[in-house]
Amino acid sequence: MNAVRAGQILRRAARRLRRLHGNQRGDMFEYLLVLGAFAIPLFALAQVLLNVMKDRYAMTAFHVGWPFL
Repeated sequence: MNAVRAGQILRRAARRLRRLHGNQRGDMFEYLLVLGAFAIPLFALAQVLLNVMKDRYAMTAFHVGWPFL
């Protein structure tokens, strides 16, 4: 029973994806999907990595200057 239900769900999802792919006027929607799926997470990751680099530099600067304090 569950396999039949899962098959129906997959077929329904496949039909929706085909309709979405066939939509030629949905360009803005595709750009929003790309922006939401790739650009925003990569921007957040860049911010995190920048903070890690700043902390690493601050720690290095502190250790280099330690004997002269």
